[in-house]
Amino acid sequence: MEDAQWLEFFQPFIAVKALYLSAGLAVRVARAMQELDWARATEVLPALQSVFIEGSQLQRALNEGMSRFLTTRRLSGHPLAIYHWER
Repeated sequence: MEDAQWLEFFQPFIAVKALYLSAGLAVRVARAMQELDWARATEVLPALQSVFIEGSQLQRALNEGMSRFLTTRRLSGHPLAIYHWER
């Protein structure tokens, strides 16, 4: 999937509070999230509170854009927590 398609994919999930990303998807989703501007950062997954990233991909996802998304959400008054996740 292209980055923009991930954003479209997430649109119907307005009530999701926790997002678990497998190692294989974490970086791809992180790249898509970095494209969101101030307004869209709270439109995509508006109820989201926690992001769990599997395995060793946490730092890579943060480097690939997830940190920008987290900052944008925090500044907009909708902070997120990000966690390392092992199955």
